[in-house]
Amino acid sequence: MPIYEYRCDDCGQVSEILVRGDETPQCESCGSTNVAKIFSTPATPTESTPGCAARDMGMCDGPPPHSGGFGCHGCCDG
Repeated sequence: MPIYEYRCDDCGQVSEILVRGDETPQCESCGSTNVAKIFSTPATPTESTPGCAARDMGMCDGPPPHSGGFGCHGCCDG
């Protein structure tokens, strides 16, 4: 069940939509089924100081101690 990015041809809204089986994707903003799949690139970490990849990708909850947000394993040093 992949998630794709779609642009609504009616209202212009861009949304990530979970597509199950042969379901027709529907705009989350206006409900239209007149949507087009768009090319999206995966997020990649940028060059930064050595440390936690989760922090570099913006997945940490803030400075230590972390609350263990998505991707954070308590490795971030701030």
